[in-house]
Amino acid sequence: MYYSAAVPPEEATRLVKARQILTLIRKHCGGRDISEMVLLDYGASTGLMTAFFAEHFKRVVGVDVDRPALDIAAQRFRNVNLSFQPIDSERTTFAADSFDVVIANQVYNCVENQGDMFAEIHRVLKPGGFCFLGARNKYALIESQYRLPLLSMLPGGVAKLYLRAFRNTSTFAGHRYLSHARLMKLAAPFKVHDYTLEILRRPADFGFDSLTVVAPLARILPLEWIVGLIPNYIMILERRG
Repeated sequence: MYYSAAVPPEEATRLVKARQILTLIRKHCGGRDISEMVLLDYGASTGLMTAFFAEHFKRVVGVDVDRPALDIAAQRFRNVNLSFQPIDSERTTFAADSFDVVIANQVYNCVENQGDMFAEIHRVLKPGGFCFLGARNKYALIESQYRLPLLSMLPGGVAKLYLRAFRNTSTFAGHRYLSHARLMKLAAPFKVHDYTLEILRRPADFGFDSLTVVAPLARILPLEWIVGLIPNYIMILERRG
């Protein structure tokens, strides 16, 4: 075990997210044994979630452009089936067909060339392998990270002024958020399994306890008609065999 139950609130939140991702992966895999799978965490940062995944998969590699963050990860989390490697762009140095699973959670808006990122994930996945994608929406009425109305729709400079006025920060990668339609275009080489609406309607089945309050409303609303305004999308992108 890499951590105790007594963790700081921010880390506890990230571990909840890691468990949600794992729950969806298990559901998507059906009866397949994930303990025999090799996983790439694309955007590992300081490695907390990456280390959690290493407890459940055969081998896990975390990559990130943030070398100081990866140094922290490598010092903190040590296991024979876990490693961290820096990358300098959206590309990695792994051979094609290297991974059964890739996790790309809330990372697409942090890269310069999103098309290259999706292409690289497709390249390193084995045929039949899949990517968990967590992706915020440019046209969300309430931006997910800072909880400010219309923030992600604003031009970069205006968004920074807005953040400085209401959240005392100007750090924001939301100017690279994409619409649902643009995300689907990038995901075109994959077979897309969009779990977003299913999770909103049955959040407890996926460990999304914070969404249970909206589930009754989600079950009666025609969410398919307003999918372009949902704040966050959760998808499995499967590489075709």
